[in-house]
Amino acid sequence: MGAFTPTVVSTGTMAGLKATTITATGPASYDTGGSILDVGTTALGAEAGFTQVDGIMQIGIGSAATNTMDGKFIPGASALLGKIMLRDLTAASDAEATSTSDQSAKTFRFLIVGR
Repeated sequence: MGAFTPTVVSTGTMAGLKATTITATGPASYDTGGSILDVGTTALGAEAGFTQVDGIMQIGIGSAATNTMDGKFIPGASALLGKIMLRDLTAASDAEATSTSDQSAKTFRFLIVGR
């Protein structure tokens, strides 16, 4: 199973909500239907960790020459574990990334909103 590897970039709070921007490298083995992005306390540290995620949006990519994927958030069964489904922007049909493909050379920037 693949997983994104997040690193905290910045965190802030407003009216009980928390917003964090993270940079994450893609999974070494992408999962059909999306790979997990864990934004809980253990993944991001106590200051930036979330107990509930309201939404995640991709706001940037690494080098345009090497990053041809667009990530969309799919909420998970728990308040923390959601998946990022990658769409291949170079495919004629904007198809999902190929199962088990190595996405670890790609970087993504996500905006996470929650508590």
